Amino acid sequence: MDMRYQIEAGDCLVSPPHCRDPRFKKAVVFMWEHSESGSAGAVINKPTNHIISDLVVGPTCPDHIGRHTMYWGGPVHTNLVFMLHTLDWRLPRSNIINMSMGVTSDPDMFEGVGEQQPNEWKVLFGHSSWGPNQLEGELSGKGPWSPEHSWLILKSPSVDWLFNTPTDVMWDQAVLQCSQQTIESWL
Repeated sequence: MDMRYQIEAGDCLVSPPHCRDPRFKKAVVFMWEHSESGSAGAVINKPTNHIISDLVVGPTCPDHIGRHTMYWGGPVHTNLVFMLHTLDWRLPRSNIINMSMGVTSDPDMFEGVGEQQPNEWKVLFGHSSWGPNQLEGELSGKGPWSPEHSWLILKSPSVDWLFNTPTDVMWDQAVLQCSQQTIESWL
């Protein structure tokens, strides 16, 4: 496979400026899985008007947790909730993405976060996923996909960038970082 299209868990897909799909217009998708069986991740820069306490009430969701914004992670399984988080906190059923990040979708996660929070975390509903070889096809723009399906790839963004970049500028910064990484790969 062409090196330009290699993606790994922990990288981000960035929608190109000409993206026509309104669901992914100016989207940054953090990838938590990429294998022969398919790919999955979540849009991390689309906050919703919902807070966690809209979903979870009672003693399992302390006030300081309940006030956090929920993000739209993608069009697949929008009835499922995921927590993207640093690995200083995890539950037994958390999935480890790389050396610093994990993702959890466990009913006990809000209670666990109430007891001890990870340094950085976001709660998302829904995710984005691709079947076997689908993402590679979209990245290459070869039939049946076209260049409109393509993505930019942001390699290994920092934890600080993922969680602390304001969502209204995240896409712009991601496009800039993609271009810088491309130029550096040529040198």
